[in-house]
Amino acid sequence: MGALRFLFGAIIAAGIVAGLFLMMRAMTEPDWDLPPPVVIEDVPLEIVREEERPEPDRIDPGPTEAPEPPEVDLSVPTPGPGDTEPLPVLPPEFPEPSVGGGNEATALVRLPPDYPPGEVGRYDVPVSVEVEFDLTAEGTVENARIVSIEPPDASNAFKQAALRAVQRFRYAPATDESGKPVPAPGQRVRLRFEPPGSETG
Repeated sequence: MGALRFLFGAIIAAGIVAGLFLMMRAMTEPDWDLPPPVVIEDVPLEIVREEERPEPDRIDPGPTEAPEPPEVDLSVPTPGPGDTEPLPVLPPEFPEPSVGGGNEATALVRLPPDYPPGEVGRYDVPVSVEVEFDLTAEGTVENARIVSIEPPDASNAFKQAALRAVQRFRYAPATDESGKPVPAPGQRVRLRFEPPGSETG
């Protein structure tokens, strides 16, 4: 029994050795077909040299000369300190003052005065009263005052009637150069009282 096992193991070992030998041979001597090697022929190379370009001619600017200074005529004598004539002194020029471009006040409402009722029939001549007043920037009258009356012995009733009449006056106010309304003091007006029933020319 032991001899059979030994024999059987020897046969298996011999088979394994033979298989390994065949495998090693197959690896060292391949039997597949390879393409023939490519032979590259030597091709002569031509070296092309770039043609040399001629350099452009350089222009010689030549030496730079500075311009000659102008000639000075020394024959003309230069005036000395004693030969110079004094220059005339001109007066300074100032612009003329401009005249104001504003407008004066213009009367809009100026009703005649009322004849004093208590003085009817006492005077057969007209009575005139001169009144001075100030105009505001709104065109209203203020600070009215009596300047004179004719005849001088006329009743004060004419003065009061004249002041009341002036207080009712209305004006377009005076304006300055820019058109802005401004006060106008010192205005004067003369009021005339005609006797009732008298004919006026």
